Amino acid sequence: QYSKDENVSSCIQSELLMMLQPSDEYMRLKSSDGKERTIKVDNISYIFCGSFAEAAQNEADKKRTSGLGFGAVKNESKQFEEKLSMKHLIDFGLIQEIASRISRLVNLRPLTEEDYRYLLKEHTNSPINRIESMYGLYNGFIEKNILSNSDMEEIASNAYRSGLGVRSITSAIQRKLDDYIFEHFD
Repeated sequence: QYSKDENVSSCIQSELLMMLQPSDEYMRLKSSDGKERTIKVDNISYIFCGSFAEAAQNEADKKRTSGLGFGAVKNESKQFEEKLSMKHLIDFGLIQEIASRISRLVNLRPLTEEDYRYLLKEHTNSPINRIESMYGLYNGFIEKNILSNSDMEEIASNAYRSGLGVRSITSAIQRKLDDYIFEHFD
């Protein structure tokens, strides 16, 4: 978060703040094709998504007691047991200027191992479907040629246990696809 004596996170958030509360109702942006575009920025609702697993773990750690000493009670507190509030996010590093512009904070439950299995192969935007589409492979190619059911179970289970999420599923499938291409380079 810090580079020398500078809080990089705060600097980036300050830049983001200019997009959230622009001084003009129009914003000029340069697109990837090099063209400059002007967009009207009033009446835009911004939705921020983020994983605050570390902040949730910090809160659980604060509530945990060891149970040492005469009559002491051991108190176990789990990550995500308590909903995160705006104060938690500010304590974690969100600048107050952005926090003051957020009208709603929604806490979602963590994904289960079953959720990862569903996302892996059944969701319409699953990593398997995205990779097949990206490479121009027919629908079902990866399941037919690269991943067995046990491979998919292991990938979903690893994503859940490691806490690395759906991106780790995509990386695992990509590794298997790379191996397949290497072995079948013709």
